[in-house]
Amino acid sequence: MTTPTSQEMSTYRNLTGIPPADTDYFQRLYLIHHGMILYISPFIIIIGTLCNILSFCVLQTPFFKKTACGFLLKVLAVVDTGCLNCGLLRMWIMEIHPNDFPKLDVRTFSGASCKIHSYMTSLLPQLCAWTLTLVNVDRAVSIAFPLKSLVIWTKTRVIIIWVAILVFLSVLNSHHLVIQTLQIFSIEDFTMKYCNPEPDHLDFMQTVWPWVDFIFLDGIPCTVIIISNIIIIYHLVASSKRRERTVYGRQNSKLQSTTAMLIAISIFFLITVTPRCAYLFIFATEKGDSARQKATMNVIYTSVNLVYHLNNAGNFALYCCSGTKFRMAAYNLFTCRNLPLEAGSITGSTSNLRSRVQLNLLTPSM
Repeated sequence: MTTPTSQEMSTYRNLTGIPPADTDYFQRLYLIHHGMILYISPFIIIIGTLCNILSFCVLQTPFFKKTACGFLLKVLAVVDTGCLNCGLLRMWIMEIHPNDFPKLDVRTFSGASCKIHSYMTSLLPQLCAWTLTLVNVDRAVSIAFPLKSLVIWTKTRVIIIWVAILVFLSVLNSHHLVIQTLQIFSIEDFTMKYCNPEPDHLDFMQTVWPWVDFIFLDGIPCTVIIISNIIIIYHLVASSKRRERTVYGRQNSKLQSTTAMLIAISIFFLITVTPRCAYLFIFATEKGDSARQKATMNVIYTSVNLVYHLNNAGNFALYCCSGTKFRMAAYNLFTCRNLPLEAGSITGSTSNLRSRVQLNLLTPSM
């Protein structure tokens, strides 16, 4: 692995105040930071992007195309891809040529790129969390109120709700377009460019915004997801007890498997998102006045950011594990077959309304 040059370390010490005695400490942290981004990031980006494309293709099949859940999962695949190729790709590009100093940063290309990229990297993670939240609410409503959901919780209304969330989050993050500026400094023979908040708004970005970001990225979405899954579990258990001696009793194992995977999806979201929000809290309260603290927190941020982006890359695998219909639709798509997605499908003598109610009750997975 390439080590930082003496010129890099000299300039870094001038910028951060690291004494010469701490050069070895800085070099070790630099190698950890550089290695994680250079070798782990492209794996997450490539695998995640390909899996999201596959998810989108499967969700374009007729069965999912007509449903509100199918729309939300397609949007989630697009937003996840945006998160990977907007935030994580920038970090990887900066580490491709480690001897370049200053490093290539898309945010420093111009004042517009500074504002737009900062805005997108703040908006997309929140939009991803709220889209996943809406997916869980859709499932909870469909299971708890199978009859009313056919009339009240329609695909059109779900789209309207999602658009309203998009508009709200866009406005919430619009301050990035105003206060983020391209700042230029000249030190020794180097011209340093940074995309930072204006000095008058620096305190807001370091003390107030981390709390706001936590509430809308982690706090509210995670709370709603947990409540939705409690509702799903309660109604699935109650339905299983009512049907355990009926013709539908053999479906119980599938319901239990689906419930377990719904919980797994929620836990996966919590595990991958919470460390990043916790870091923002620590950064807001412990700004890292010493050079050692700054260097250490930089490595910690790299770690939690990679963990967070696993959430954007792993949904296809979770869909395949949790959704029998998704697996069947994927099999049909990739093998050019047309096998029925509904095992034991309703016969033609049953009304469309009754068919949809039974599907909501018996197969609430994908």
